[in-house]
Amino acid sequence: MKKRFSKVMHAVIFLSVLTSIVIMMPLVKAQTLSLSSSQGAVGSTVTLSVSGFAASETVDFGISLNIPNPQIESIGSITANSNGYGSISVTVPNVAATQYTISAVGQTSGDTATEPFTVTASTTATPIPTVTPTPATVVSPSPTIPEFPNQELVTGLVVFMIIVLSAVIIAKKRKTGKIQRT
Repeated sequence: MKKRFSKVMHAVIFLSVLTSIVIMMPLVKAQTLSLSSSQGAVGSTVTLSVSGFAASETVDFGISLNIPNPQIESIGSITANSNGYGSISVTVPNVAATQYTISAVGQTSGDTATEPFTVTASTTATPIPTVTPTPATVVSPSPTIPEFPNQELVTGLVVFMIIVLSAVIIAKKRKTGKIQRT
């Protein structure tokens, strides 16, 4: 009888693990952005490629300075294919020579991928205009519960841990005789 119970417990644990993996696989998806070159002069062409976005999602590309509250200049958009992939060739905009961030943002999902990009010296570059912040009224924030970036994944992991721990506790109690078989 103990061998049969042990086999049942192993089957329950195995099915719990398998179910959790199947449920969470679609939730773990990383968006990527790759550049054909990490630098270029104003007017040069760079190919931007993305993966991991939603099927047929519009992905917007932008370039921004690496400063707090960056001002993003749009440089193009694409529609990802049925596998969430896509690419576009863009012309480096007329901006000052310095370090920038190129971003890809899914319009539907809000998913983002970024890569650094250096605009090299050019004689006709014009910097992106800077925005001067105006003083704001300070408002005390109300207490809120922080949101997890992947709440479904966290919930799935918690459910999985509860199932496995319950199975282990039941197995130990049955082994020590604290729970009688019927």
